Amino acid sequence: MLFDFKLREQKNDNDMEVDFVWNVKNLKEPVEYMSQDAYFDIAWESHQLLLSSILQGKHRHNINIQTAYELCSNICQCGKSKELYDRLHKELVDYFTDQSSLWVKMATSSNDDFLEYLNIIWIEKNDQMNQIGQIFCELDRGYVLKNTSYRSIADLGLSLFKKYIIDQPPVKKRLLSSLLRSIRHDRMDRMIDSELLGSIIQILQYFGIYQRDFEPCLLETMATYYEQVSKRLVAKLSVPDYLSYAKYQEEYEKSHQTYLLSSTREKLSEIVINKWIQENMEPLVSKGFHHMLDISDTQSINILYTTCTIQDLPLLCQSFISYIKNRGKIIFEKKHHENHPTMNSDIRLVKFILKFKSKLERIVNVTMNKNTTLLDAINNGFRLLLHHYELQMTRSLVKFVDLKLRVATTGAMEQNNTKKKKAENVQDICYQAMSLFRYLKDKDVFEICYRKSLANRLLLYVSHTDHENVMLEGLESACGPEFTKNMRSIVNDIGKSKDLYRKFISSKEHPTMNENCNILTLEKTNWSSTLVLKKEDSPPPLPQEIIAYLDSFSKFYRGNFINRSVHWVHSLGTATMTGEFPSGTKTIIASFKQAQILLQFNDTDQHPWTVEELATKLSMEKSTIESEIELMCQEKYPVLLRKESSDSTMDFNNNNAVLYQLNDQFECRENTISLFSNEATSVDEEQTQLDSGIEKLHLSNNRKQRTASTIARIMKAKRRLKHAELVTELRSQLPFSIDTRELKLAIEFVIDKQCIVREQAWIYRYIP
Repeated sequence: MLFDFKLREQKNDNDMEVDFVWNVKNLKEPVEYMSQDAYFDIAWESHQLLLSSILQGKHRHNINIQTAYELCSNICQCGKSKELYDRLHKELVDYFTDQSSLWVKMATSSNDDFLEYLNIIWIEKNDQMNQIGQIFCELDRGYVLKNTSYRSIADLGLSLFKKYIIDQPPVKKRLLSSLLRSIRHDRMDRMIDSELLGSIIQILQYFGIYQRDFEPCLLETMATYYEQVSKRLVAKLSVPDYLSYAKYQEEYEKSHQTYLLSSTREKLSEIVINKWIQENMEPLVSKGFHHMLDISDTQSINILYTTCTIQDLPLLCQSFISYIKNRGKIIFEKKHHENHPTMNSDIRLVKFILKFKSKLERIVNVTMNKNTTLLDAINNGFRLLLHHYELQMTRSLVKFVDLKLRVATTGAMEQNNTKKKKAENVQDICYQAMSLFRYLKDKDVFEICYRKSLANRLLLYVSHTDHENVMLEGLESACGPEFTKNMRSIVNDIGKSKDLYRKFISSKEHPTMNENCNILTLEKTNWSSTLVLKKEDSPPPLPQEIIAYLDSFSKFYRGNFINRSVHWVHSLGTATMTGEFPSGTKTIIASFKQAQILLQFNDTDQHPWTVEELATKLSMEKSTIESEIELMCQEKYPVLLRKESSDSTMDFNNNNAVLYQLNDQFECRENTISLFSNEATSVDEEQTQLDSGIEKLHLSNNRKQRTASTIARIMKAKRRLKHAELVTELRSQLPFSIDTRELKLAIEFVIDKQCIVREQAWIYRYIP
């Protein structure tokens, strides 16, 4: 029995009255209870109506969502979670199955709004699945998460959406094709909805078909597209413009297409590089690489290098070599076809090669990450180029060093305060010369030419021994002390000669003389292979005072060196004179014969001289006068002027018709001019010296001796070698090339000298 009561209150002025009313209820009367199955069926009817209303997109429902939630909770508490899940699953499957046919029909239609519709439906289904998940929240926590493969009811619904709609072949095909078409339109600069594409990409990611289905199709489609575009543009654009556009497209794929995943953007940028540059590397290099090197287009070269593969490096190396050979051939052929080659043309040639080499090395260092393979290719290219023009390059390089050392010495003499700077300049000269010298194959030819040049500089006092030693040290480091032995002897001989002359000045035999005079003493053994020294030159008409001075030195020399004699080589003598010209006072360095000729023009009353008159006055041969006077009329230093006599015929070769007079208007920026040295020997004569029979014979004998001594030295170190090993070692040590026949003869010569013995047919052993 249940008692119940009610409280009633009544308030008066002085007191409060309280009444209690009791109600009695009989609990023994029977109450009707509903079974769990019946309750489940009734509750599911409510749920089914609510699900249908939600899936149809209705905003007003016949049942309250809170009531539906409580029904779900009661069912789960009664142990009916599995049955409720099964019915919910079946309801969703039936719904999406019905929708599947509609989507297939839409996918096969020509409607262009497929992606927009899919995006709208996706947003709508997300909201619907979230509402359903809120209703069945208890089922979510108590059953779905623990007993199924789904994370939630919402995940279940979206998975069914994928299975029965998205995974249908027509729908998936239409989805991918529409998406790919939009992306391709974006690459073609057409207007697209990037936000829509981003939303569709998220759908694909959620369903797990982005990497599996979409990305492979995208990469294949874009590869085909970029391949087609590259074939069209590579023929249309210049190589620099093409590379710039390819780089822009790579950056566009990598950073601008934000609706794609970053990993996909990286792959697309790699496709751009592969299809645009790597697969077109050969036509790009053959079409425009040489032009880019010509104009030093470092930006385009850097793009080409950074995008090439290891397999493309041989192509770039070969292109560098061909570029060096082609451009070098132009400058060498241009110099070869000059009608009157001069020393300036040789200097320009060497400067061009140095500048050309420096330019290519700078390009590789700056834009190609100092790639050693490409730097080696540059060296190989210049080596092949200079091997082809070996003799021409040898002569030009000798003249280049000759001029640079003369200029460095002259500058140091004129400005003592810049001597340190000039000394540093000599180091640069040596470095530049050695960078080209190492490419020469026949270095002994260079040694002969350079030894002649060195001797001329020392005899004319136009080079400092310290400067010469810097260059000789570079040659010695490259070829060994044997290579510079003769040149060292020449330099040391000049030093000994200066010491001897200072001793002569302080001796009693030294006469008093108004003019300054200097005498060089040359040992014949050191200079005979360098200069053609006659036993006794016929002396030019010298002043009596100078003749007496020379006789005094001869007496002094014989008194200090027993069994030695003095032979004067007047053809090597020089005179330093002062000339007064309108442009100022000039110091003129000339040979003895040139000095005698110039002194005849001091008489202002004398009419212009002819060759015959000078030959008679000076007791010289006409040919000697002609050769010497022509050097003083040359374009560089026209001290004398040549003109035709007015009463002669137009026969220009008639010496009687040619007159010479002093150039009163002579102007020159230099304060010191030399009519001797490099001007004393004509270019044609210089170029034919090495081709003479005497030079060839000397060169051949020198090579034979050096080859034999090198073989003996190698065998002494190795003791036993095969023929192929000996040949390889020999070629690496010789400073010149040698053919197989000469090599065999040299080996036989060493065997005859009993330095080595042949054990077997192709094995040699050293004999201690």
